[in-house]
Amino acid sequence: MTDRIDVEHAARWAELDSLLPGQVEAGRLDPTESGLQGEDRLLTVDLGGTTARGLARFHQLDPDGQEALWGPLRQYSLTPQLAGPDRIAAFRELLDRWLASLRSTPGDWKSSATVTIPSRDPDYRIPLLEFGFAPMMVLAARRLRASTPPGRPGVLVRPAQSADLDLLTDLAVRLQEFDVASGMVTSRPSARRTLNSKLADHLARQPGWSWIAEVDGLPAGFVYVQPPSEAAWISPMSAAGGAAAYLAEMYVRPEVRAAGIGAALVAAAHRALDASGVPLTLLHHAVPNPLSSPFWARMGYRPLWTSWQRRPAAGPPP
Repeated sequence: MTDRIDVEHAARWAELDSLLPGQVEAGRLDPTESGLQGEDRLLTVDLGGTTARGLARFHQLDPDGQEALWGPLRQYSLTPQLAGPDRIAAFRELLDRWLASLRSTPGDWKSSATVTIPSRDPDYRIPLLEFGFAPMMVLAARRLRASTPPGRPGVLVRPAQSADLDLLTDLAVRLQEFDVASGMVTSRPSARRTLNSKLADHLARQPGWSWIAEVDGLPAGFVYVQPPSEAAWISPMSAAGGAAAYLAEMYVRPEVRAAGIGAALVAAAHRALDASGVPLTLLHHAVPNPLSSPFWARMGYRPLWTSWQRRPAAGPPP
């Protein structure tokens, strides 16, 4: 059931950013339709004429599963809604109640608490900082035919083939190992097997959406894209809905970086996306990685959502 808070929340999104989901239903928190289970619950704080409510969830991941590559095994998350004049104070109280309820051991590095908010909404930031959260991941967006640098002349960018699976896996493993230092990605013994299976499936189901860069006949990097038919999982995150694509991975070997190879790879992907008329392309990049934000901004992407994380979830041991 839609209420005043849903309507005000949706109006706030529309005012902040036209690329955020536009329907009232996109931001609605309905416990009867959210599949609550286990430790999941709906929290509400009322401060006079201001309300903050949040859908609190808990996920326990399989250490050998694909999702475990991208974070800790025990993940707490809060999806907030704010309505009324004193939004910051209400959100601060909501955060306090949520964190006090977590069944997590202080110092447990295999746990995290995450709040994902619209990047352009300033009302969440101070309370998140006060409770020890840091901005860790951005979901960035590029519109159709946004300008892209051409990349380095002389770089051969070719479509990846099934025979390239081992090469793609090697590069994907290097990317995953590089991202571990940013604090959200987690090293797992199963990483190579999991990434190999994922890439094999992608090559089989979506030929023509992966590219390899070569310099002097040697592989220098790769990029692969999930077209809209494969990116339904990300569709609730933007106004483009199921028409959005997702740039899943891009990596350039460290010894040949800063030479236009990444730009050449992304330009090839963008040509295919633009030729297909894809209205919006989304991607994730790590905030602590000093290479990511400036690079993706040059490629035409800008922040849409920011994930703030506290890891361990309950903070350091006493």
